[in-house]
Amino acid sequence: MARAEFDSVQRLWRFDWSGKDTRLVLPNVNPVGYFAWASDTVVGLFVLGTPPTLLLASTISGETKLVWRDIGRSIQKIPHRSALSFVGRCDDGKLRILEIDSQTQEVRPLIQVPEGSEYHAWTPQSQLLIAHRKPAQY
Repeated sequence: MARAEFDSVQRLWRFDWSGKDTRLVLPNVNPVGYFAWASDTVVGLFVLGTPPTLLLASTISGETKLVWRDIGRSIQKIPHRSALSFVGRCDDGKLRILEIDSQTQEVRPLIQVPEGSEYHAWTPQSQLLIAHRKPAQY
């Protein structure tokens, strides 16, 4: 869980089911807005900033790697793989859903998305869903 602490810092915490056994996962990474687990020990982190960035972090070593700058809020685990997907603005200015393999750390584009479509999800059968809102017409 990413949570805001008393001093307003947002970091990644791990809780047990009772909520009593809390542990700071990555003490040196903040402010964490969103996250998704690629595996038991690798997590993708949306780090707030201008622009927001995606970091890939090892919970064993604490090491982080900058994956992408200018990402959307949706980071998702890709079913049946040690990979994550995210929306990122590419060099050509277009938004694409990209994937990062947590083992090789290779980033690969999957599909271009309409401007403003930063939310997506995966079905258990590995089908990609993208939310898109048409602008109101008056």
